[in-house]
Amino acid sequence: MQYIRIIMKWLLILTGLIVLLLILVPLFMILVGYKVNNDSGEVAEIAAREGNIELCDKIINYGIFGPPSDESRMHCVYRYASLTKDPSACDLLMPSSYGWSCLGAARKKGEICSINYNKYVEWWIESVYEDPQKATMEECKQDSVKSEKGEKCCHILLLTSEEDINDCSRFKGDDPFNDLCLAQLASKIKDVSICNGIVNDNAREICEISVKYK
Repeated sequence: MQYIRIIMKWLLILTGLIVLLLILVPLFMILVGYKVNNDSGEVAEIAAREGNIELCDKIINYGIFGPPSDESRMHCVYRYASLTKDPSACDLLMPSSYGWSCLGAARKKGEICSINYNKYVEWWIESVYEDPQKATMEECKQDSVKSEKGEKCCHILLLTSEEDINDCSRFKGDDPFNDLCLAQLASKIKDVSICNGIVNDNAREICEISVKYK
């Protein structure tokens, strides 16, 4: 019986120490600046206000419940990029699918043509809230699209897949189309220097990151 009491005593002491550690470790982490079990979206909002993406890296999910810490950090970075429209944050997530999605969220303006590679292209006459106009790859090849915007979007669609189409000079002076054309050309031939010609700072940075991981 004496032996059993000693074992029980040490088990109670050990249990107490474990409970104490479970309480003290998170408190210590909080004191040194870690975001313990914090909502990743809320941390991202704080990081965006302070302009400090490093806050996302301080997220630690302590315990057996909830998402893994890495997943929360990635979501924080994604949300930060979405709030600040800062594509450079997405570099932390590349080349994962989450990183590519992040670049879309960090874009300040939607692209003037929506390209479904090797299939079709869509564009809007006035507003993205309208039903889009659409042309297939075959229609673009046959030059059957007659609207000015449609012809331009068709050229960019063909440029993305046709080896002998590598020219954006027709868009000189038309910055939205020229920026999109140069971004697609840079991605196609994997030449980041082409991104330098993009006028829009946000689009140029997205181009540079995209080509970097192509």
